[in-house]
Amino acid sequence: MTTKMTSYFASLTKTPFSFFLTFSIVYLLFATILLLAFWKTNADALNGLGTLEVLLGNSLLAVGLVFLATLVFLVFMRRSGRLLEMSQALLATCIFLPAFGIVKSSMPLVWDFYADPIFAAWDYYFHLESDAYVVYAKFFPIPSPEFAALIYGSIWAKIVAIVPGLVALIDSSNIRKWRFVWMVLLVWVGLGNITALLGLSVGPIFYEHAVGVNRYDGLYQFFEQVGYNRGVFDEVAQYLWQLYATNTIWIGSGISAFPSVHVAAATLIALYLFDLNRFLGIVGIAYVMLIQVLSVYSGFHYAIDGYFSILVVTSFWIWHRRRYGT
Repeated sequence: MTTKMTSYFASLTKTPFSFFLTFSIVYLLFATILLLAFWKTNADALNGLGTLEVLLGNSLLAVGLVFLATLVFLVFMRRSGRLLEMSQALLATCIFLPAFGIVKSSMPLVWDFYADPIFAAWDYYFHLESDAYVVYAKFFPIPSPEFAALIYGSIWAKIVAIVPGLVALIDSSNIRKWRFVWMVLLVWVGLGNITALLGLSVGPIFYEHAVGVNRYDGLYQFFEQVGYNRGVFDEVAQYLWQLYATNTIWIGSGISAFPSVHVAAATLIALYLFDLNRFLGIVGIAYVMLIQVLSVYSGFHYAIDGYFSILVVTSFWIWHRRRYGT
């Protein structure tokens, strides 16, 4: 009996995306326990939050992906090869990302946001006694609010949701696929859950709410000048804080600044592209820079949140390449 169970478990984890799917199911079970034990859906807290097209659009995409992934998995579950792996990757992603959201939303239940004064000071001194958005504005153009929200919001989310399935479908290298899966877990669980919990913070946009000090008055004036205090960014910020303040979990809820999962996920994709092709890697690096800049301009992150994410993800990638090859 034990041998059969061991053999069955081994079959669930013998390929990169069967392992990812198995991990995602366990992760969702853990998140479900948190959800049932600690959370509620407060309908009153959801009133007057605006249309939030980005979040709703991403939710519709997720529903579509669940349907597609389940359909593909049922069709190819008795077959082997890349189509089966793609179905596993899509289904795992549809399970994994909601579980991440639940765990992320639950982190302030462990302890309160405490690290913002520390990160704000580090960020200030790292940029030679200046706020990062001021430094960035000297070197990088400031995108329109619509373009920034599109790139940082819906396009980023769609890329994150679709890429695992594409990796499973097109990549013939088992080493690269294993590296990709381990980096996904590093980004979302290692950085987005564990490290984020250890350095629980809200970011500049919520600094005054969390700390009670108007440290970023200049940033709010910057928002006013470039229009980031209107439209999607402002709606999302209000949405996130109202859900946190009313102890409510819902689509896209959860606040966490350090480290930046946005930048970490973009870095993961860039390094994977670099593994495939140097030119694609350069395109990926440009994408990382864009996400990093937008994370600062939007006020959701300190610049060091992104720097730390880039450092950790790149270090793991270098180590894995040296140990296991390309």
